[in-house]
Amino acid sequence: MPVWKQQPTDKLNYLCDIPDCHSNCPTSRLVALIGRLLRLRCGKCNHPYRSHSHSRYVWVPASDTRPSADEGRKQAATNDKKNAEALIATRKRAFDDLNRIIGESMDDLARFLAEYDGTSLSGSFSVHMEKASRLLEQRYTDMEKKGASKEQLRKTRDSLGLMERKLVLLRDAEKAQET
Repeated sequence: MPVWKQQPTDKLNYLCDIPDCHSNCPTSRLVALIGRLLRLRCGKCNHPYRSHSHSRYVWVPASDTRPSADEGRKQAATNDKKNAEALIATRKRAFDDLNRIIGESMDDLARFLAEYDGTSLSGSFSVHMEKASRLLEQRYTDMEKKGASKEQLRKTRDSLGLMERKLVLLRDAEKAQET
């Protein structure tokens, strides 16, 4: 829908005052006066003469157009959809990064526990290993509750199994030293 505006002119013009009618009706003052008295209609816009006025302006279409309400809602919906997609992508990247970091940390933990286990055979460290094993069990339970990936759960479960097997070996070694 084009935007209309009134532009000033030097001569007197006859404009229709009905909303959304932007007619510049050609008539003289005398014809307009007789048309008003006899309640006649304008020959150009077919509105009553009493709905017209004389002024030194004419209606001209403006260069820009008004966006319709539907276009505005459509644009807003498109922007909302793009924003939602961007947020989902950002969330997924952050989640993937966190999963990667947790996975790497679990690998590091397994490596550190293996190193610790290697040094623990020289003394009695089974109590420390039991505590570490219980801590890893709690971590595994938390990961299950929070919906960690199957890969992370598998790695944690494997590390836990390895730690428990080594703990059994450590206990057996300690019992053998006592006897």
